[in-house]
Amino acid sequence: MLQRLALFGAIECGNPYWSAQISEFGIATVYEHLFLGVYKKEKYAHIIERVRGFNAERAFAALDEADAIFLTPEDPRWPMKVNQLPCPPIGLVVKGNVEILSNNSFSIVGTRKPTAYGIGIATEFATGFVD
Repeated sequence: MLQRLALFGAIECGNPYWSAQISEFGIATVYEHLFLGVYKKEKYAHIIERVRGFNAERAFAALDEADAIFLTPEDPRWPMKVNQLPCPPIGLVVKGNVEILSNNSFSIVGTRKPTAYGIGIATEFATGFVD
C-alpha cells in the first residue's frame, strides 16, 4: 500500500501513460523502475523526485487529519466499476461512509481549477439529476 500511496501522490490522476504502465507491470514494478532509472529522468524528474521524497508518516497523518482513508483496488470496499474507466485511479481518498461506494451512482468529473462558468454548468447539470 505504501508504494501505491507514493505513486498516488506523484502521478496526475487519469494519465494514460502511467495507467498503462501500472496495468502492464503492476504498482511494485513501476515504483521500483522509478528508483532504478528505467524511466527517463529528464522527462519524469518531477515524478521521480516526488516518489523519492515520499514520507509515509506525513501522508498517513494528512489522511488522519482529514478523517479520510486511502482505498486501493486490493481493498474489498473498492468500487469495482472504477476499474472500467480507461485510466482507473491509483487509489481513492475517501471521507465518510465508504460503503456507499458500492451503491448505484453517477459522477460529474471536471478540472481541479474550474471557471465560474464551469461551476455553474456543473451545478445546473447535477441539479437536474437530483430533482
